[in-house]
Amino acid sequence: MVIGVALMLSVTGSGRGNYWQTFRLFWMPFAVSSFSALIKNKGFFVILSPDIGELLSALGWCGIFLLLVAVVKWSHTKKELLQGA
Repeated sequence: MVIGVALMLSVTGSGRGNYWQTFRLFWMPFAVSSFSALIKNKGFFVILSPDIGELLSALGWCGIFLLLVAVVKWSHTKKELLQGA
């Protein structure tokens, strides 16, 4: 995420670009790291590790992150509703 945001800011200045440009800039670090793993014969496929434990760990951390974002949004919305009432 950090590299994607930095690339977006370096290209657009405002952080806003079209869909394809945004996708390309956020995908680039994954493609580079996957390529380096592929040429070292690690068995990666794009960004997916051949180790099931690593895949499950990554999915778990993504799920925790999404849950955290949902909780923050929910608490922020609830706070706004209470203040507006």
